[in-house]
Amino acid sequence: MVQQQKPHRLDDFCIACRTGNMELVRHFVEEEKYNINVRDQWDATPLYYACFAGHLDTVMYLLEKGAKCQPGTFDGERCMYGALTDQIRNLLAQYKQTTSSAQRDRYSETWRELFERSPLADLHFTVAGQGVPTFLARASPSSEAFRVHVEELEGQNGWESGAGE
Repeated sequence: MVQQQKPHRLDDFCIACRTGNMELVRHFVEEEKYNINVRDQWDATPLYYACFAGHLDTVMYLLEKGAKCQPGTFDGERCMYGALTDQIRNLLAQYKQTTSSAQRDRYSETWRELFERSPLADLHFTVAGQGVPTFLARASPSSEAFRVHVEELEGQNGWESGAGE
């Protein structure tokens, strides 16, 4: 009995996605540990091929495994416009909204936590008589309030802004 050799090339992974061969797609992702966001010589991803060929099950699988498809990106827009069916476009749109809002929520949550733990703040502004903790990473050096605060701090406790350098 002749044993069939398992394919190990990127082209084979992309062809499996384009033809909707889920057994082979799973093999590449789960056993061969292929990078799910890899690009071929035409700068196309496996997700693009699955969208373009209309294989909803393959698209869902790739998204669940971490295929990137963010709104406003080359890959995200290419998949959206190349999708063969409205069902795939709707799935991509729903997925985009979920991932982008989750990313915004993580970002907002991080800043909220930092503000709640104000002793960790680098700077403290007084605005309308109220103390406002701020972080150097977030304060804009071009901000007038930031410039005034730095000028007030200069010379205190030996701290200098280095603004004259």
